Amino acid sequence: MNLLIVHGYSGFPLRSTIKDSLYSFKELANCNVFYLNLFKEFDVPQYILNLKYDAIIFHTSFMSFRWCGDHSFFEKKIIEKCKLLKNNSKVKCIMPQDEWIHTDVLNDFIQAIDINVIFTVAPESEWNKIYNTNKAGELKFLQILTGYIPNRLLKKSEQFKHVEKVYDIGYRAFRSPPWLGRRGYLKTKVADVFLANSKGLKLNISINGKDTILGDKWYDFLASCKYFIGVEGGSTVLDPKGEIWAKGIAFEKENPNASFEDFEENCFKGLDETLNLIVISPRHLEACLTRTCQVLINGDYNGILQPDIHYISLNKDFSNLDEVLEKIKDDKLRNEIVENASNDLVSNGKYTYKDQAITLITFLLNEFNLNLKKRWDFKIKFFLLINRIHEVLRWKQYAGWNHSKGFWNTYYYSIKPRIDARIRS
Repeated sequence: MNLLIVHGYSGFPLRSTIKDSLYSFKELANCNVFYLNLFKEFDVPQYILNLKYDAIIFHTSFMSFRWCGDHSFFEKKIIEKCKLLKNNSKVKCIMPQDEWIHTDVLNDFIQAIDINVIFTVAPESEWNKIYNTNKAGELKFLQILTGYIPNRLLKKSEQFKHVEKVYDIGYRAFRSPPWLGRRGYLKTKVADVFLANSKGLKLNISINGKDTILGDKWYDFLASCKYFIGVEGGSTVLDPKGEIWAKGIAFEKENPNASFEDFEENCFKGLDETLNLIVISPRHLEACLTRTCQVLINGDYNGILQPDIHYISLNKDFSNLDEVLEKIKDDKLRNEIVENASNDLVSNGKYTYKDQAITLITFLLNEFNLNLKKRWDFKIKFFLLINRIHEVLRWKQYAGWNHSKGFWNTYYYSIKPRIDARIRS
C-alpha cells in the first residue's frame, strides 16, 4: 500500500505527541509511507506528484494551519498545493482535531480537496454540527483519540517506576480561555485552585507557554511528579469563523480582570454547552505510562479512565478538594491507582500510536476495498529513499541549518537537478 502523509511543522523541535503520531505510520510493515511537508514556502516535489497513492492523509500538524483562518490556509496558496494531489489518490483523509474552531475553513477544505474520510476526535452526536458541507452525506467517519502512547517508550514503563519523585503535584497546560466554555475553562481554573490551596506541598504547576516542556523531557517531568492534576480537553462552544475567539481576545484586552460570566455575557452568550467536544487528552495516557498518579476533574475520558480506579476524582465545583488533598498523602492508595492504570491501559499496548495507525489503515482497507498486497517496485523504493532524505533535510532547514554547510545538504542539492531530470523523463 502506498500512503502519503501531508504534514506541517509549527514549532521546532516538534512536540512529542505530534512527532510520535506522524512517524508511527512508518512502522507499518506492508505500507510504503511517503511524507510531504507543506510548511510555509515548501513546495510539492515533482516525484511526489508522479506517484499514485492508495490513500493520502492530511495530518493534524497540517490541518492546524487553519487556526490562522482564511489568510493562512487559502491566500498563501496552501490549498493550491493540495489541489495538485487531488487526483493522485482514490482516498483522501483528514485528521483535524480542535474541531470547534474555524470549522468553516475545515469544511471548505473538505469540499476543495474532495475529502472522503474524517478521522475525528468528536463523538458521533456532534458530527452534523461540525461538518455541514455539501459532501456531508458522502463522508465516512472514524472516531479516534487526541493522542496515544509512543510504542518506543512502552518498554520504559517499568523504568519509570524507579524515577525519583521530585514534585508532589505537577501540571502543564496552555492558558485555556473562557470562550472555550465553562468546561474547557476548567483547564486554567484547576491550576489556580491547586496553587492557592496546596500549602506545604512541592508544586511544579504552570499554564505559561514559556514553561512548555518538549521532547522526551516531557516524560521525564511527568515521571518526576507523584501526582498530575488535569481535566478533559476540548470545548463546549462552536466557533465556525473564529469570531468568538477574536471577540474574546479583544474583550480581554479591554477588561483584563473580567470574570468568566463577563466573558460569557459579552462574547458567547447562550452558546455554551451547544457543543459537546470534551475528550481525553494525550497526557492522561502518558501519565499512565510514566506511572504518575492523576488527580482529575471527574468526567467521561472517552470511557477509558475510571474514577477511583485509574485516577483520584475531583468534583467539577472543587467541593471535595480537602478530601482529595488528604488522599494524596496516602502512598499506598497512589501505588494502587498507578498499578491499575499501568495494567489496564499500558501493558496491553492497546492505546499506542502504532495501534492507531493500524486501526486507521484497517478502516480504509475495509471501507474502500483497497488492495493491500506485498509488492516490490524499484521505482517506489527509490523514491521512498529520496523521500526519507528529503524529509531530514527539511527538518534541518526548519531548524535553521545553513544550506551552504553540511555534507548531505551539499550532496543532495548538487544531484537534485539530475534527479529532477530523471523524474521528468
